[in-house]
Amino acid sequence: MKIALKVRGMGTVAKVAVYADDYENSEPVGYVDIGTGDGVYTGVVKSLTGRHSIYFVPTAFSDELADWIADYFKNKPLFELEEFVFMK
Repeated sequence: MKIALKVRGMGTVAKVAVYADDYENSEPVGYVDIGTGDGVYTGVVKSLTGRHSIYFVPTAFSDELADWIADYFKNKPLFELEEFVFMK
């Protein structure tokens, strides 16, 4: 399956881990890489059946930020999630 996230970019790249049911004690079912600008970003996720709680856990790609600008992004949003959809 694929997942598409429509986001409003905030100027930094990020990675979103997608979890089903338990984000604290399970492995992600997939990932989506988010760019710096507005757009629709897609990723591949494992196929799920039935009803599940879905969790998105974003993290910044800190290794891609230069040391001098990394502090600018602390305590600021990485992006704004507008919509998401799962596709076969």
